[in-house]
Amino acid sequence: MTEIFSSLIIPLVSIIGSFLTVLFTVRCNFKNHINESAFEKRKELYVKFLNLLINIKSNPYLQFEKETLDYLEKIKAEFMIYATPKCQQDFSQISELLQEIQCKYENERKNETAIEEDNLRIEADSIAVFDIQAEDEHYKDENKILDKRLNELSNFSLVHIKKSLGIRS
Repeated sequence: MTEIFSSLIIPLVSIIGSFLTVLFTVRCNFKNHINESAFEKRKELYVKFLNLLINIKSNPYLQFEKETLDYLEKIKAEFMIYATPKCQQDFSQISELLQEIQCKYENERKNETAIEEDNLRIEADSIAVFDIQAEDEHYKDENKILDKRLNELSNFSLVHIKKSLGIRS
């Protein structure tokens, strides 16, 4: 009786052990695949964000372009999913600053009254176009995010991004 019992138990335990090993391996591989996929998405997202900051540094007038804010809105959902809380905070801070700048610009320089006044000036004097462009550039120079502040925000973001990705500085 013990012979039959041991001849059935040993193979049964062996089969169960093999099954559990396969199950554990598949589960670990699946989790690793998900983590690798999330890491790649996070890395791509951070690179997009850093490229935008680099572009804004090289051309500060991008702060006043609607496309810049549209781009941030486009990647916002991904940031909410993949980014760490610190990186989300950096993203939100920069987005809010740009939104504030653009809202102020729209209200002060691109409202209907300002556009009508500019059109009247252009009708009266065709050279006024250059004056209006110069005024617009002066406004942007006076109201952009200061280079020092933009560098601080970029550097903080870079530190948080590297930490999120596990990259040592």
